[in-house]
Amino acid sequence: YPNPAHQSISCNLPSEFHNMYWIIRNGRGEIIIQSSSSPEDIYIEHLPEGCYLFEVIDSEATYRTKFIKQ
Repeated sequence: YPNPAHQSISCNLPSEFHNMYWIIRNGRGEIIIQSSSSPEDIYIEHLPEGCYLFEVIDSEATYRTKFIKQ
């Protein structure tokens, strides 16, 4: 977090997440960013203002939250 965000978002995941990847989707559900790197600090300054969905996915669970880019 923060939410709303301007330059970056942060995510602290539990240690149970293994072999995970993360996705940021725009308001239409289109994948804007996808990565398998650690999502601790994700720079979003290049994204247009709007509402986004942040997803972290591994073999056992999926975590989803919305954030606003201002």
